[in-house]
Amino acid sequence: MKLINSNYQLYTSSAIAIDFGVLYSDSSNNLFASVLAKNMGVQLKTFAGEAEDLPFDLQIGITKKLAKAPLGFSITAQHLHQFNTLYQDENFDTVNNFSTNDHFFNKLLNHFVFATHIYVGSHLEGTVGYNHLRRQDLNIGSSGNGLNGFSMGVRIKFSKLQVLYARSSYQTNVALNQVGLTLTLDQFSGLGKL
Repeated sequence: MKLINSNYQLYTSSAIAIDFGVLYSDSSNNLFASVLAKNMGVQLKTFAGEAEDLPFDLQIGITKKLAKAPLGFSITAQHLHQFNTLYQDENFDTVNNFSTNDHFFNKLLNHFVFATHIYVGSHLEGTVGYNHLRRQDLNIGSSGNGLNGFSMGVRIKFSKLQVLYARSSYQTNVALNQVGLTLTLDQFSGLGKL
């Protein structure tokens, strides 16, 4: 559950939302599948009296770890509730002489995020990913836009703790860095046991 707040000069808006997911794990076949509904909720306070929809996203993902190699592959389908996810600003495109790639294959590819996992022993994992929709949304014309749409991460597993680091590129020389900690509650205090 999350509280969302936005401030822009004199204007403010707030919302409450929840993410809900289900994970299926088949450890004997190294196969994992999940369904996730993100940003289900309502706007509590509007910017100017007109309610807006939250950026809902329905996703399905599958990950398969290879049995005889230290590799795994993931594919995630995003925005399953809406086929055409292209953002178009026709005035901006016309003024700047840009064209939009609105072909069927591009619209289809925008729904997928691809990742490769490299397992170094049982305690270290590296991941490289590509999000075509993010790359398309952040591209400016046909100019080079660096690594936008690409991401990488590292996960280190300890006995009671996991440390995660991720870096996602959004424009040339602009990236988001994230650090996360995952704790197993039942190993610390018994809170995770029912």
